[in-house]
Amino acid sequence: MHNLIRADLFTLRHSTGVRVSLLVAVVAAVGYVYLAHQIATGALEPSAADSASVLSDVMVVYLLGSLLAGIVVATDFDTKTIHDALLSSSRAALVATKTVVLVAVVASLVAPYGLVALVGFLSGQEFTAFLPTVFLSIVANEQGLPADAGSVGTIVVVVAATMLVYAARLSICLPLAFAVKRPVAVMAVGFGGNFLVDFVATLVVDVPVLGDLVGLTPFGPTHSLTLASDAGDLLAAAGASIVFLALMAGASYLIFRRADIK
Repeated sequence: MHNLIRADLFTLRHSTGVRVSLLVAVVAAVGYVYLAHQIATGALEPSAADSASVLSDVMVVYLLGSLLAGIVVATDFDTKTIHDALLSSSRAALVATKTVVLVAVVASLVAPYGLVALVGFLSGQEFTAFLPTVFLSIVANEQGLPADAGSVGTIVVVVAATMLVYAARLSICLPLAFAVKRPVAVMAVGFGGNFLVDFVATLVVDVPVLGDLVGLTPFGPTHSLTLASDAGDLLAAAGASIVFLALMAGASYLIFRRADIK
């Protein structure tokens, strides 16, 4: 499995789609925080926040993460290297590999937002959280934390937990990718599906039983983290994400073990 992970990461490092996606994430993260500064200083009207939302981590990570999830799984089927992988390992190991690589890919998309938010936080400049997202909460320093090592450590932990939450949400693309083996289809369903599930989760959050069930998944509203999140919130988000990832990996294996490899 270790060799499979190394092989996948090597392939992805040389993938044009991955490179472009990471570049887009970096540009979007910088633009996102820059606009938060411009709105806070009055250089831009608050109404500009509507247009700036397309640069948000939610939009970019859901879109590019869904695309890369399809690439992570479907590339081996397109190039026929899936046959070589199955000669040296089991289908269960291959599914586990794709799950680990998906987490790494999603983390790489989230990382630019975390880094830019941290730099903005330490800069002491004025920013506004024009959207209720974790990275604007960090850069705007809504909790009034001091710019010291302790605060940096807190930010790193929150960003790491957010990476895991995003990876778990996007893991719904895994069984879909093993079923259809088409990156574009996975991107379309994954992108729209995540927004749909997020919307439904907000509707049922106060509904008995249903709200509790949603809270056990990474889509639960309480798993949208901020610097105000305590250790219990972080552990709950990480635990729900890990369990959900395992369930999606299991579903992917059930699909893949019955699939004919051509």
